Amino acid sequence: MTETTRTFTPDWVSPPGDTIADILEERDWTQVQLAERLGYSTKHISQLINGKAPINEETALKLERVLGSTAAFWLKREAQYRAGLARIEEENRLKEWTFWLNLLIVFMSSILLMLIVQLFIVTFAAIKAYTGEHYRYPLTIRLMR
Repeated sequence: MTETTRTFTPDWVSPPGDTIADILEERDWTQVQLAERLGYSTKHISQLINGKAPINEETALKLERVLGSTAAFWLKREAQYRAGLARIEEENRLKEWTFWLNLLIVFMSSILLMLIVQLFIVTFAAIKAYTGEHYRYPLTIRLMR
């Protein structure tokens, strides 16, 4: 059996705060209780949970002490979140160009078609002028006149 590996690249990101919220739910803690244990305001805890405030080294060490994961886990989770946000922002920025690139393709195709038509007209006119004969292509003759 042949195995194919596909990389999973979601079009969404999950802030480290989702993990914090899950742990709070498991322990039946409130944000106020976590704020007291970490020594932060409830506003800061809310911002952490919603991904508005980043997890720095100090916060990671406090989370390690209070929630039980390692500081490296929290810092890695934060880095993955910020990288995911940057990726999605870049993808959205590039999507803005899609319309203009498609429009450019249509425009360039139209110009190319007009150039091809002009080339045929000039070619048939040159053949007519060189041979002095009229061809049996009424459309071509009408276009040349």
